[in-house]
Amino acid sequence: MSTQKNNVTNQAALLRVGAEFHFADGAATVAAAQTSGFAPFGNIVDVTPNIDTQKVEHVSSNRGAPRKDREDITRSQVQFKIKTDEFNLLVQKIMLGGSAGTNFTQAAQVAQNADTLGFAATPAVIGNWYDLLISGARSRQLTAVTIVGKVEGTDFIVDLLTGRICFLTAQAADLVPVISCPAVTAGTTGAFFGIKPGQQVKLSGIGRLYMFDQNTGNKTFAAYEDFTCEVTLDTASAFNASSFADLTFSVLITDTVGNWLTRNSVNAVTTG
Repeated sequence: MSTQKNNVTNQAALLRVGAEFHFADGAATVAAAQTSGFAPFGNIVDVTPNIDTQKVEHVSSNRGAPRKDREDITRSQVQFKIKTDEFNLLVQKIMLGGSAGTNFTQAAQVAQNADTLGFAATPAVIGNWYDLLISGARSRQLTAVTIVGKVEGTDFIVDLLTGRICFLTAQAADLVPVISCPAVTAGTTGAFFGIKPGQQVKLSGIGRLYMFDQNTGNKTFAAYEDFTCEVTLDTASAFNASSFADLTFSVLITDTVGNWLTRNSVNAVTTG
C-alpha cells in the first residue's frame, strides 16, 4: 500500500527580497573592478528584470488559411530596471549625466572686506539677491555681515547659509560688505561635491546585484555578479516635501554576462 504525498510549497523559493546594486564605474574587467572597488547605489526600492527580444515570424499559406508556424528570436537582451530613493554622489551623477565638477571649500574669514557691490554703475534692485564674494569666489555659511552706514533688518537682510544679501531700501552707491565665515575643508559637513551636468549620459562598468530575504539557512536568495553593463537614467519622480523622491535606472547587460548564483534550497522538494 502506497502513501499519498502532495507537493508542498517550497518557502525557500518564494521571492520577497530586499536588493542591493553595486557598480564599479569605468571598470572593463572583473580584476579592475576588484582593484577599484564597487560603489553602492544605496537603498533599492525595487528591481524589475526584463528580457528584451526581437522576433521574426514565418507564416505558411496553409491553402488559403495563413497560419504562423514558426517564430525565431533574432536578438535578445537582458536588462534590469533598478529604483533607488537614496541620492548618493554616484546616483546624482547618473541622474544629471554628469562628470566630476568643482568641489566647494572655503577659508575662514573674520571681519573681511568682501568684493565691492557696484551699485553706483547699476543700482540695486530691491528684493533681488546678490552674491557675497571674496576675490570673485562665493562665501557660504556666514556668521556675520555688516555694511557701514546700513542697518540689517532695515536696509538689508542676509541669507547666511547661501552667502547672499538682499536690499530693502534703494542703493545707488558702491557698498563693501564685511563678512565672517568659518573654514570649510574637504570631507567636512559643510563641504560640497561638484558635478558638471550633461557630460556623460551613461556609465559603463562592472555590476553586482544582490537579493536578500529572511531565510534562516541562507539569507542570500540570489547573487548576480561580475557582469559588464551600461547604466542610464530611465525615469525620475518629482522632488517635493511630502514624499521621498526616487530614480529608476536602466542597467543594460553587455558583453560579459557574469554568473547568477541562487541558493541551494530553492530547488528542495517538499511534500506533505
